[in-house]
Amino acid sequence: LLKSSGYAWEHRKSSIDCRLLKRREIRVRALSSDLSRPSAGETESIDDCDQLDLVLEEARQRKQPIIIDWMANWCRKCIYLKPKLEKLAAEYDTKIKFYHVDVNNVPQSLVKRGNIS
Repeated sequence: LLKSSGYAWEHRKSSIDCRLLKRREIRVRALSSDLSRPSAGETESIDDCDQLDLVLEEARQRKQPIIIDWMANWCRKCIYLKPKLEKLAAEYDTKIKFYHVDVNNVPQSLVKRGNIS
């Protein structure tokens, strides 16, 4: 590919001729290969201790793993991690439940219960 031109050649097995395509078209084809699965999943919010207890009890009964992200809106590492967790939530939609707790918007008693595990 010539970086300066903005064009690339594509060779198809079914036809002998080559077509001149813009790079933009090739990128779109590469990125839109599997549209059946969402690219990002939603994480459910936990707002108080009772809700956390309910989530933990449901996970025990279903024997389903969960991931709880204890985050803050001002934290750079949390901001960096959020889209990665959303992508994992989409990938493991039926196998793992994803939750998040915004430590600035919940009672302090809930924040004290959080740990990294």
